[in-house]
Amino acid sequence: MWRDRTELLPGWLDAARHAGDRPMRLWPTLCWGFRLFRASRDFDAVVTGFERPWWVFALLQRFRGRKKIPHVMVYASFVLPTSFLSRLLKRTYYRFIFSPFVLRAVSRIVVYSRHQVELFTELLRLPRHAFAHVPYHTTLYDSQLLVSQGDYIFAGGDFTRDYPALIEATRHLPFHVIIAARYRHYFRGIHVPSHVTVLTATREHFFELMAGAGVVVVPLRGGLLHSGGQQTYLNAMLMGKAVIVADDCGANEYISHNTTGFLLQPGDTEALRRGIRRLMDDRALARSLGERAKVSAEAFSPEHFLQRVLETIEQCAKNHNRRLGGPRPPDGDLT
Repeated sequence: MWRDRTELLPGWLDAARHAGDRPMRLWPTLCWGFRLFRASRDFDAVVTGFERPWWVFALLQRFRGRKKIPHVMVYASFVLPTSFLSRLLKRTYYRFIFSPFVLRAVSRIVVYSRHQVELFTELLRLPRHAFAHVPYHTTLYDSQLLVSQGDYIFAGGDFTRDYPALIEATRHLPFHVIIAARYRHYFRGIHVPSHVTVLTATREHFFELMAGAGVVVVPLRGGLLHSGGQQTYLNAMLMGKAVIVADDCGANEYISHNTTGFLLQPGDTEALRRGIRRLMDDRALARSLGERAKVSAEAFSPEHFLQRVLETIEQCAKNHNRRLGGPRPPDGDLT
């Protein structure tokens, strides 16, 4: 569906893979932003992620004299530092420099929860119609996994996780805990007990560990503008797993507490401990929770997500052509 309607800049996929998790350096950022700007004149719309070249493209769109192309951004991730002074400076920068000079050139910003719309509207001083709420999706696709209800707790992922809270909650519990994380800064300065295994897993191994767990826990930090974890807990739910999610940034729009999972406040280690013990001790409850979670997660398919994004792009293109007084582009032309 997506490939039929879109075209990638030649070489971009290799460049993004080469950059990996590191921010792209300044010169490649400028070059790719300019290449996108130059290529965009032949298309009805541009879709970017949050990789750095997007803001170069947005700036060029804003200050060059040619016709503006509709620009939809997905995977937006605006964050604030934790220290008071850095947080104040970043908030000021977002509101008075970045938002008016860069973000206002973006036609629509896709976010994954209604709560994020409220947070981003307040932080960035943008109107609500600048955002499109599109729920996130599962990513199992056609994976063939042997799902079983094992005797261990699984947690994984590398964005905004609060693994110290999980370790503290399970420190005196008689259960094996497996944490799949690429980065080790989460565990700096804390004692990891012997019943907790921290490892780095491939995508396939990550799914296998999740498929064999008794309970899947997604502990997230509180007070965030954008919390990750949707992919992890939605995939676990689709496997029929009982999930416990500590989050205050939109997980309640995916999970119904006590029905399709357990929702907790971030940092509440005592509540997390009780939830884990309850589900590990009561396997019938865990199975019942997982069965309802699987039915719920089926609604969050990749196809549904991409269709909603395409509809957002089409609407932006139609609005753009309406303002220009030109003909509406046929549905098949949007790329």
